[in-house]
Amino acid sequence: MSGKIIYIIIFALYLSALALLCFGHFSTGIDFSSTLFGLPKDKIAHFAMFLPYPLITYMPFHKDSWSSRQIITAICLILISGAAIGGSIELLQGLTDYRSCDIMDFRADCIGLLCGSVILLSFLTIFRKEQHETPMTNNRHP
Repeated sequence: MSGKIIYIIIFALYLSALALLCFGHFSTGIDFSSTLFGLPKDKIAHFAMFLPYPLITYMPFHKDSWSSRQIITAICLILISGAAIGGSIELLQGLTDYRSCDIMDFRADCIGLLCGSVILLSFLTIFRKEQHETPMTNNRHP
């Protein structure tokens, strides 16, 4: 199987898991109303659910030939799509009788998206810099 197909499968599984976690009606035994390190556990969960979104969304759709401008544009579109998904989830949860619509959850989603995007951009910057080094431009000495 090619790498792109694997990334598309991972992307589909991630979106399915996100939907299950956000709309599932189940008891985990974990008290999400309590705090961890002074932060509400449910906000930490929302942050953690959206942290990998930029990388998981970028991988199936990117092209190695993209310029820096195209990469930045892609990451901006990923941020917008992630925020749209997070906002839609909150609005749809407000329509259920077992979930609530909480702007603070949406805020945690967006913070996770932003952190994930910074991590992705840092990784891409380092990877592209190493990939473009040649023996003539590499200033490192053996």
